[in-house]
Amino acid sequence: MKTRELTFLALTAAFLAVLEGILGTYLHSLGFPFTGSLLVGVNLVFYLIAKRQAPFKGSIILLGLVFALLRLTLFPGFALMPAVAIFLEAVLLEGVFILLGTGVKGSVLGGILVSYFVIFFRLGSLYLMVHLGRMGVNPYPFGEWLEKLDSGMKLLMLLAPAVYGILMGLAALKVSRMMELRLPRRNRS
Repeated sequence: MKTRELTFLALTAAFLAVLEGILGTYLHSLGFPFTGSLLVGVNLVFYLIAKRQAPFKGSIILLGLVFALLRLTLFPGFALMPAVAIFLEAVLLEGVFILLGTGVKGSVLGGILVSYFVIFFRLGSLYLMVHLGRMGVNPYPFGEWLEKLDSGMKLLMLLAPAVYGILMGLAALKVSRMMELRLPRRNRS
């Protein structure tokens, strides 16, 4: 772990916190659907670039921790759940990158996993809020809605995040490789 790598991670975390805060707020205010999934795709690009520039174990976890803390403190409203999701997303991607590397396999599987993670984190946090008494009534009757769908639509809902994750992973890999050519070479000694 070198000073240059830590500096790169800190600057990347600061940039991501500001970018996600501004872009997320703007897209949410427009009522843009699937804002979280779009932002996860942007994050994946920067996580891949950071892992290639700072390839030590735990670099993405460190980046995610700083990113989550900055995101938590820079923008009003003290939104704890997005910060938790950012950190857990970084832990998930660090595990994938350690096991499979930052090539095609790692970026595609990482894209698929974080695509599903966004959905399950949102549903899980809503479930906890409803059942822990934060909300009196379930505003998202997901089970009732799901029962009304036919099997083809359920299959589409199950496969759509996987397709999005594959596309997101491949796009992130391509952008990270292009950026790697433009960034100064890291010292490999």
